[in-house]
Amino acid sequence: MDNSGILIRELRQEEAHDVMEVVLLNLFQEEVNFRKATRLVLKPVGNIILLICLAVSYLLTWSAVLSSVLAPLLALMCFWGCLWNTHRGHRQRSQSELQDIYAWYNKTGSKFWVAVDGRKIVGTVALDRTSETRAELTRMSVLPAYRGKGLATRLVKHFEDFCKSDGVREMFMSTTEFHKSALRLYQKCGYTISDITYTRMVPCPGANMAIVELSKSIQ
Repeated sequence: MDNSGILIRELRQEEAHDVMEVVLLNLFQEEVNFRKATRLVLKPVGNIILLICLAVSYLLTWSAVLSSVLAPLLALMCFWGCLWNTHRGHRQRSQSELQDIYAWYNKTGSKFWVAVDGRKIVGTVALDRTSETRAELTRMSVLPAYRGKGLATRLVKHFEDFCKSDGVREMFMSTTEFHKSALRLYQKCGYTISDITYTRMVPCPGANMAIVELSKSIQ
């Protein structure tokens, strides 16, 4: 799908509800998916949970074959549920922003842009000003049907062009080790890893996730 006809402009107040739905959809797809649950199963803590599920499955079925099938499914469902619980907490913490996203990003120095195909919002990106010379790229999202066509790169460039014209000297954003496509996009746009921190994804020892911060200076 060609994105040359897609317009990137500032968010309008009457679009706030539609944008909230796009942001929430992107947040859910990023934070709650079986691919991430599978990667958790492959971590050391996942192996422990898998063994527990295997033992439980065998006690319930007394069948090694059925247990070998059921155990991975139970482990996946267990981690998927934990991811959903984490997502729900994140969503609740973001409630103030999402309830009135237009007002939130119309504070001094901050901006929110939408990519529009006709009357449909198909992508978003926001600028959160953390100081006079530093700004964070946040709320980057592109609807699945519009991915892989260069729209995300256009959104990043739009963010950068505004930063250059508004006195920003350092731009940064955060993503996770699981969002490989986002990491590739930002690095392709010239951002380099400036910090890595770790957070617990689910309430299990060893189930940690790397939060990667990337930054870029404006000369």
